[in-house]
Amino acid sequence: MLDLTRQERNAIIVLVFLGLLSSAALAYKNHITKTTLAVTDFQAPKSTLADVEDKIRQSKIVRINSATSQELEMLDGIGPELAQRIVEYRHSNGPFKSAEEIKNVKGIGDKKFDAIKEFLKID
Repeated sequence: MLDLTRQERNAIIVLVFLGLLSSAALAYKNHITKTTLAVTDFQAPKSTLADVEDKIRQSKIVRINSATSQELEMLDGIGPELAQRIVEYRHSNGPFKSAEEIKNVKGIGDKKFDAIKEFLKID
């Protein structure tokens, strides 16, 4: 191996020991000074049931003058046949001038119109 004197070996041991000691001190310092994130003034948004219902309602809005039959089927009580009749009525008579005009389509009476009127939009 290396021909080192006793004094040189002791010096190397002391240097290694000091290196290990300083590494341990740095590791301890980093452990102690790690920043902890504490959220103290967090306020969750307070959605009311009415807000949630309003968002759902807005997502179901159908533009009856441009909607496809599949989009019309998203309305409660509107199946494939009735949706197709709405599209055919629109092609035959032109765009709807008001939401109530949809009652002219066979199969949509006052009751069904009342159930869907809030989801209808005229372009």
